[in-house]
Amino acid sequence: MIVTSPPVLDVGSVIDLPTYCLQQPCLGTKTTIEALSSSGISFFSSSILAQNVVSLINLVIQLFCVCFIWKNGYLKLSTFFIILFIHSSIISLRVFVYIISSLASAFIIDSRTLSGFYFIQPSLYLDYSSNFFSVAITFLMSLNRCLSFGAKPLNSRIFDGANVVAPVLLALSSSISCAVICIRSSSIERHFLPTTGFINIETKLNWVSLFINRMFFIFPLASIACYIVLFYVLRSQNKQAFTKSKSRNQGEQKVFVQLLITAILYGVTQIFYEAIAFFLITETSLKLFLISIFNVLNYLPEISLPLSVIASKIRLGEKRIARVAPKLTLEMNSVKAVTTGDKI
Repeated sequence: MIVTSPPVLDVGSVIDLPTYCLQQPCLGTKTTIEALSSSGISFFSSSILAQNVVSLINLVIQLFCVCFIWKNGYLKLSTFFIILFIHSSIISLRVFVYIISSLASAFIIDSRTLSGFYFIQPSLYLDYSSNFFSVAITFLMSLNRCLSFGAKPLNSRIFDGANVVAPVLLALSSSISCAVICIRSSSIERHFLPTTGFINIETKLNWVSLFINRMFFIFPLASIACYIVLFYVLRSQNKQAFTKSKSRNQGEQKVFVQLLITAILYGVTQIFYEAIAFFLITETSLKLFLISIFNVLNYLPEISLPLSVIASKIRLGEKRIARVAPKLTLEMNSVKAVTTGDKI
């Protein structure tokens, strides 16, 4: 959900509840937009600026992660990097489409017309699908790491080689289907305002979208459950798990800790969202401010995993260079001494 000039405020980009409307029950789209236009929120508001900065950072990190995995040949290393590559690629696509839609709405297309309205709707569907997919794919990566320790035969049947295509396609198709159902059932529309940019308006009360959003909340909890299972598996195996390949197992544990942090961040954002939904806030400016904070928090799980993996790989490379450098220096000194006739 990239934000460029003019500003973009995505009201409930992941999940739109009736409480995001101005009162209970929801007011009509026209009334809601008029109230938002006069709310005083602008590009220079701290909440909008923070959302813009974090979204730009998200784009840079995702693109860097894609290039990093591709350039260093990590796609051949393990299934984990294949899934992470797909994940970052889809997020980058979502951000790119959002940029095109926002720029076109600001400078080329009049979003108030029927053609302009339909032009910006694909970005809404892509936002929903991508966010659902991010949660589901994080669980797949956690499950992959867990099974690689505790049930390698089952892990091979699910994730090795071409087998990984099936769970990834299942996660993708489920995410797209649930996104379409959420948007259609609640009649969610994306509009463009000169003062705030894009906003999503939910015009119909519906329990289906609530159920789907809470259903996807199971995935972060399942990822944490995978970590708990792995902890007891490693504890039961104890020395056997570490003596076979200590460095390899330590590397895998670091990856799983990174996944655990990502899952926890998804859980925190969901709890924050539920808090916004629970307290029926009717003041528009306060509600927009809280939703902007939620949107900023929503970027953190997406950013944390690729950033931590890249940082871990860079640190590993630096350690290898540090170990090799003294040997190379000694060999160069030895060669220099031999050529000059010195004694070593």
